[in-house]
Formats: sequence, C-alpha cells, structure tokens
Amino acid sequence: MSKPASFFLGLLLVFMTGFSPTSASSQESSESDYPLFKLGRKYSIRSEIFGADRDIIIRLPPDYAVSGRKYAVLVFLQSNGRDRFAMAAAALDYMNGQGQIPEIALVGIELPEGNFGLVPREADGGTESVDRYLRFLAEEVFPFVDKTIRCNGYSILYGASNSGIGALYALLSGRLPCQAYIVSSPMLGWSPNLMAEATKKAFAGPVPGERFLYLIASDDDFGRVKSQFPGYVKTLQTSAPSWLRWKAETRTNEGHVPEVDIPLGLRALFPDYNPTETLASVNEFKRHYELLSRRYGVAIEPPSALLFDAGFELVSSGEVEKGRELFEYFVNRYPWLASAHAGVGFAYGKRGDKDKARKCLIKALEIEPDNGWAKRLMKENEK
Repeated sequence: MSKPASFFLGLLLVFMTGFSPTSASSQESSESDYPLFKLGRKYSIRSEIFGADRDIIIRLPPDYAVSGRKYAVLVFLQSNGRDRFAMAAAALDYMNGQGQIPEIALVGIELPEGNFGLVPREADGGTESVDRYLRFLAEEVFPFVDKTIRCNGYSILYGASNSGIGALYALLSGRLPCQAYIVSSPMLGWSPNLMAEATKKAFAGPVPGERFLYLIASDDDFGRVKSQFPGYVKTLQTSAPSWLRWKAETRTNEGHVPEVDIPLGLRALFPDYNPTETLASVNEFKRHYELLSRRYGVAIEPPSALLFDAGFELVSSGEVEKGRELFEYFVNRYPWLASAHAGVGFAYGKRGDKDKARKCLIKALEIEPDNGWAKRLMKENEK
C-alpha cells in the first residue's frame, strides 16, 4: 500500500463510528441508514426541481459550536462515496490542525441516480441532466446550507470522475456561487467537443469574478480521462483568462480519482495560509492574515497551530514578552482553546509571575481538565 493510501486509511478508521442523521422537517432518520460513519448530520430536503426528497450530509468544523464564526463550505458531489467522504472529513480536520488550511464545513450531496446525471452528454441528452443538477444546487442546496449553518460566502465545489466533468462544467457555466473548484479525474472523454465549446465560450465571456480551478488525474487513469486531460491542460496554458487561477497535475500510479486530490487541491487553493516565512509577532500575524482576508474576500483567521508554535518558540528561546503577547493574541482569537490560556501561563511562569501563571493555567484546565501540558505547567508553577 502506498504511503498516501495508508495514511488516509488510518485517518478513515478514526471516523468509522456512525452518522448522526436528522431531517429538515424535524423527522429524525434512523442511524442504521449510515451504520459505519459518524461524519455529520443527514438532512432530507424537499426538492421541487426533482420532485422528491434529497439527502444532504453536513459536517461542521470541530470549533463550530464554540467559535460563533462563519465558515467556508466544501460541497462534495458524491454517489455512495462514504469512504471518500470520510477521507475528505479526515483531511479537513487534519490539515486544519496542522495549520495548512482554514476550518471548512463539509457538505455531501447524495446522488441517488448515480453521478452519471452530472455528465454533459454530447452523444445523447445534451446538458439537460447536468443543468437540472446545477439548478438543484443553486436554487435549493446552497440556500438551505446558508440557512442551516453559519457560512462566510466562500464555497468550494468538489467532483470526481463523472461528477468531476460535472463540476468543471459548473465552473464554465457560471451558475453556482462557488469561488473554487477541485476536479478529480474528470471523464472528459464523454463529451470532448461539448466541453471544448463550453470552455471557449466561458473564457471569452463576461468576467465572473476571480475563480480557482484545481485539476488532477493519474497516469494510469481511465481512458476517458487520459485521452483528454493533457489537451485540456494545454488549453488552460494557452487560453485561461486572467480571472481564472488554476493548477493541474498528473500523479503517478494512483489510478482513477487519486486519494490525495482534496488535500492537494486545498493546499493549491490556500498556498500561503501557512506562510513560507516565519511569523514572530502579533503585528506580523495580523498583517499576513488581513492580506489573505482581502484576497479571498472573507475573514481568514490565523491557524491556532501556528500561533501556538510561534508563541512557544519565542518563550522557549528567551523572548518571553514577545511570546506572551503572541499567546495573548492567541487567547483573543481562540478563547475556547486550553492551549492558548496555558501558553499565556507558560510565558508568565518563565517571567517568574506565579500568580498570573496560576490563573491562566486554572482557566486552561477549566476548559480542558485533562490537558497534559497545562497539568505539567501547574505542577512546575507550584514548586
């Protein structure tokens, strides 16, 4: 098993404990509907476009209940893809915990007819089916998500295989309120001429605002991917408009729909969320993330992991006051995290102010009684 595959399998096992389903009409569904994964809450919404109930799975970021903040949304077009949805959820949590991406809410769209309905077909049916799905997303799904959770207005659409060509078509159509698209192993071979015309029209049309596209495939992918993927990338190289920021890559020996597609796509979308330069003061953190907020048009918070690491390094290296200021800023941005309060206590302890250190550590242990670092600091402070 490859290293990426084994890594994500390990993450997947963390989440295999069952969905927590409910419905938009307050009728609770049985947990037996999703016996393996506890990855979010299932809602059933009435779709007038399809004339039937449709299921949506919403998984909130870990800090959602305590932060009061609004979040970006990743909309995951799936068709019985429980394993891939689990991997996406695990990747979002892990990457945010490592300070690589902002916290993002995950929304899974069930496709009861299968993902072939998202294929724009030039052989038969044209774009009627995919257009219907885009109407469903734009007129029913996104409004429901906006009313149900706190969204900040930044949306990412993910599609793979057949839903990958559908996601790419969605970008070209300009019909969805999405700023970014992650497209994995798109089955362009179903409709090469139709997609070429849609691309040409979109690139020559009105500017929709800045958009991001990440394309990924494998060198041993399905034929309908491999036959068209290089040519489509060449089209982007020669014709992509200024409003489209894009990146494409071909993986080696990862088969159809590479398992690292979402992590790599999110890293490409947020390349400097974790900056390459070292930030070592409150002003540097403020300046960097205010710049990112202006770039993306939504509030981008500095990652808690980066704040902790920077504060810890400053205090440990003897720059106690700069470290304390950074930990105080950490508390201001993340007052619900025990590590932030313990960090201030750590700084006060290094300064020899045991009373202030104790107060901060008590607060940390009130938030998280089993926080090992706060416990150790408290013991050291009481000596």
